[in-house]
Amino acid sequence: MVTTWIYISELFSTSIRGSAVGVAVTISRLGAIIAPVIDSSVVEQYLSLTFYVYGSVALAVLLLILLLPETKNVSLGDTDDNTNNKDGTQIIVSPPVNIGDIEI
Repeated sequence: MVTTWIYISELFSTSIRGSAVGVAVTISRLGAIIAPVIDSSVVEQYLSLTFYVYGSVALAVLLLILLLPETKNVSLGDTDDNTNNKDGTQIIVSPPVNIGDIEI
């Protein structure tokens, strides 16, 4: 769960951060729903096999987490690359409006 909420929110920029966390949480909850169903449907003679299968999946996830890039001392991406001009200046989507300039 820590990988889902902390690491994924550090890895993606603000514009897609919510969607990325949502996909990861959905996949983890589907796994949490499917695991007991698989475990209850296994015949008694293969019951010990499920322990080894779940253990090997957990070990594989641990090894895959070690391959993720380090995010220490890296700033979170607040903007996408397409919000800047080629010369590096930021594109202003909507200019600030002074309340005194609005006529009613």
